[in-house]
Amino acid sequence: MNDTKDKPSGATVWRSSPGIRNRWRQFTSHKLSIAVLVLVLAGAIAGYLYYRHENAVAPTPATRSSSFDNNIVNPDNPRPTSMANHFLQGTKSGAGMRFSLPWDDFMYIDSPLDKALPVRPTSSQDDLTKPIPKKGNNVVLGQRIFTADNKVTFQGLVAALIVPPADQPNFVSSTYFRDVLANLSFNTSRPDASRLALNVTAVRNFTNPAIKKHAQIQDITTVLPSNVDPGVVKHLVGQLVEAKGKNADYYLLIAVTDNNWNENPKTWDFVRNSIKVDQ
Repeated sequence: MNDTKDKPSGATVWRSSPGIRNRWRQFTSHKLSIAVLVLVLAGAIAGYLYYRHENAVAPTPATRSSSFDNNIVNPDNPRPTSMANHFLQGTKSGAGMRFSLPWDDFMYIDSPLDKALPVRPTSSQDDLTKPIPKKGNNVVLGQRIFTADNKVTFQGLVAALIVPPADQPNFVSSTYFRDVLANLSFNTSRPDASRLALNVTAVRNFTNPAIKKHAQIQDITTVLPSNVDPGVVKHLVGQLVEAKGKNADYYLLIAVTDNNWNENPKTWDFVRNSIKVDQ
């Protein structure tokens, strides 16, 4: 009698050979290597993009052209709604200066970054021509632009100044307005304003409907030396008006880019004619 054990009927036993196990290990190892390589490349690309973002150099902003003359249909109109009427109220009793500027683009230099002051009224036409008072002996309005490092500079300025009699003996207008332009338009971080050249030419008598005597006007140009990087603003032109009043001396500086000066003669003529002092 044979004492033997039979295998269960219908059962199949699978055994992997060494070759199959080796090929499986090679396959999984290859997939893991690819996954690691993909992760490394993704990390490298992400790092490169982050580096570019953090070290990107913002494009240098350009000055812009403004067509102010398009808003002055009739330059003889005494109350054009495109012009803001400013009133600088001096500290000395009786001293004051009035002048007009385009509503668009010219703002107080201390305006908040997200707002332009003064705010143009929208309720009625009468509001647009109402004088805007500003107390003090000086006010500066400018055409604001932002530099590549998010700092503010001004591609054009209109600066009004009242000089009381007590300050007149030591006042030098060319130095004062040179410093204003150097600080606000030509590389604001530069401490040495004396390197800015303020050239004055063609000094002549000045009159307008309200000023009949004791006044002069002169053409001005401003530029930094050729070996100094001027930043956004490279050159400004304009005029400086000086008038003697009963209670003070008065100055109004207009300094804008060449194209804005040359393309808006009606506007600057209107500004000059709008000046009023205590004569």
